[in-house]
Amino acid sequence: MVALLIQCLFGCGEPADGHHKGGAGLAWSLSSNPTVQVQITRPGIVNDPWLLHGMDRWSGEMGLQVRVLEAGESPSSGFARVIIGCAGDKAVDELLEHLGIQQRNTHWSIAGMTATHKSAWLVATFLDPLGGGYPVTLLCAQNEESLAPGLKRLQPGTFPMLRLYSEGFPVLETELNSLGKVRRDRWLDCRPWHRQPKGVVDRRRSRYKDWHIDSVGECVDVDLRAYADSVDGTWQVLGFWSGLERPNSPKLFAQDSAHQWRLADRPGGWAQVSLESKSVQALILPGGKGDGGAEAGRVYLEQHLGPAALPWLAEAAAIQASGIYWGIPLEQWCRHLACLIELPTPQKLISGEGLARTSPHLITPLRALLVQVISDQDPRQLKRLWVEGASINDWKPWFAAFGERLGGLTETQQGAQSPQSLEQWSTRRGVSMQGGFDLEAPGLASASHGARLRELRVAQASVAAYTLNLISAPHSPLVRSRPLRDDPRMGDVRSETLLLASAAMARRAGISVAMELEIWATPSGVALQDLSWPNRSRTKHFFEAYLRGAMHAALFGRLAGAELLCLGGDMGEVLRTRPREEEVQDADRMALLELRSRSWKHLIRSVRQVFDGALTLAVPGPRSVEHTDVWGSLDVVGINLFLGKRTLEQSGGGAPSTIQRYWSGGLEAASQASSGRPHILWSVGLHSKVRAGQGHSLAGNAGQLAQDQRVWQAFAKALEERGDTGLKGYFLHGLGLDRNEPGDLLLGFEEALGAGFGED
Repeated sequence: MVALLIQCLFGCGEPADGHHKGGAGLAWSLSSNPTVQVQITRPGIVNDPWLLHGMDRWSGEMGLQVRVLEAGESPSSGFARVIIGCAGDKAVDELLEHLGIQQRNTHWSIAGMTATHKSAWLVATFLDPLGGGYPVTLLCAQNEESLAPGLKRLQPGTFPMLRLYSEGFPVLETELNSLGKVRRDRWLDCRPWHRQPKGVVDRRRSRYKDWHIDSVGECVDVDLRAYADSVDGTWQVLGFWSGLERPNSPKLFAQDSAHQWRLADRPGGWAQVSLESKSVQALILPGGKGDGGAEAGRVYLEQHLGPAALPWLAEAAAIQASGIYWGIPLEQWCRHLACLIELPTPQKLISGEGLARTSPHLITPLRALLVQVISDQDPRQLKRLWVEGASINDWKPWFAAFGERLGGLTETQQGAQSPQSLEQWSTRRGVSMQGGFDLEAPGLASASHGARLRELRVAQASVAAYTLNLISAPHSPLVRSRPLRDDPRMGDVRSETLLLASAAMARRAGISVAMELEIWATPSGVALQDLSWPNRSRTKHFFEAYLRGAMHAALFGRLAGAELLCLGGDMGEVLRTRPREEEVQDADRMALLELRSRSWKHLIRSVRQVFDGALTLAVPGPRSVEHTDVWGSLDVVGINLFLGKRTLEQSGGGAPSTIQRYWSGGLEAASQASSGRPHILWSVGLHSKVRAGQGHSLAGNAGQLAQDQRVWQAFAKALEERGDTGLKGYFLHGLGLDRNEPGDLLLGFEEALGAGFGED
């Protein structure tokens, strides 16, 4: 069987600017001065419902104190600012001049570079020229009509950048220095593929009913039509109670992979909708599902009814109308959730109290189910709740029915299935790919990713291991800006749609999916490492935070159809539950170790409520296996095995016999350490120090590729000599494959992929 390992950096937090790309955000401490001054230069938008709704959200979600300046009132220098207006307004023109921007009709001249776009609006964050060291966020357009879309999404920013939008889509983006000057090395043409000039992107065009369909990639007609039907169905269901009318002659821009999507304004959403052009740009899974048209439903519903009394209602109503949650029928997914021992009460689902640290894959579908209960009884009540349903009391008449619906789902769901016995497993063989979703290292979002997966399948790869940085959306004044580095909460999940699309592509290539939960490299990793220090109080808080991340990973693993989930790799001291000799008589130390053991076993039991695949942890070498007593609660022992720089030097740069002895010794040590349990070499490869300074890509480095070939040939021979039946698989790591072009992928390790196990 072919399997794909996806190593996810599931964050329990997010950086202050919503994305980290190596730059530094502006110095703005919300805790010391959370006040934001809002200056509106056009009286006609002062009472815009979306602007008022947004400012309420800044107060509620971001903890800001919002002060709207009166007409003619001058701003102060001691606060962060937001300025909203049009070109020609004095305050706006002063800031445009400061940025070096000229705007006339549809022409935008930015630092000497000209862009021509109709219905365009601009948003930028930079150091306020008034002084005081605080940021100012500017939202402006040629006229109020063009300004309207930006009002729906605006919020104060902390990272110096500028983005220009046209007809609902971003078209230009650049980072600024702290003074507001354009960084030319960060200038990016981020027009979506369907806005690129003819001939740049290979696209197919078709008509279906009155849909105009453009697609790229390997989208098939049946999936495109299925998605168009899903959007129509969602609009129809929403229209039944809201009066929403379907737009005439809508456009569908469809793609089946993360390539190009990573440049999108919302790279983690399933779709982007432009009301101006009546278009839906969608990421489509096999079967035409994806979000089932929910995003198109949400955008048009909010346009029709205005802001909802509760901010989550639009999304929940749209998901209910589509009947799909992340490619899975909503009721089917809710059956999985119904098996959880602890579910949030209806009161918490409505108010959101205490749910900030809970996985959205739990909260969002349950809210959609609540909407379904109301719709089944009296759908007309949804319109009333949209306007008046801000109080929990407004929803109480449906609490009992909601509980009964969940109870019924529990009766029809047998709970998470027991994982297939590892004795029945065919061996998992494969490789590990490096890469994330940032713009410099596209990883799974590369154009060659589909070809890469097919190439792995031809090479009999049993596992393709991805190291993914689960990062936030790109720098933007429109993204969340509350600093959370000291707050180990559930992290941003906006990149998970790309990950799920990749998993679907892998399965389509005949590769099954595995995942790893990794937290140390996430934005909140520093805070979590601090909590993992040897102290019972901190350890307790660490596991509370880690359990949230593990449950989120388990839910996502189920959505992705993963067969294997690693609950952590190289966890270090926090995984050690067995005492050293000198600790046996230390009561406090023994109590700490017992707390760790109980906490790990509770975490594993909790994950099994929703994840139906096999579970493991990965330790940094065979010697570490004996440091923990949790293996009896898991399905397989995970061990990382790396060839160090010293061993490579001792081999004279890669003598096969020396390297083979190292691999043979490692395999023997892993087998003995596992004490007869099935085990997997979760990561096998060259230690990171071996390639220090060499960069990510090995393409064109003939000497390095020849060394790799000797390393993997030696590993293959060591495997063949052992014939170890307890070894259930291995993932070759650190190959830099995400940046090589198809065709050079297999050089150097074909033999390792097929060694020692025969055909599946």
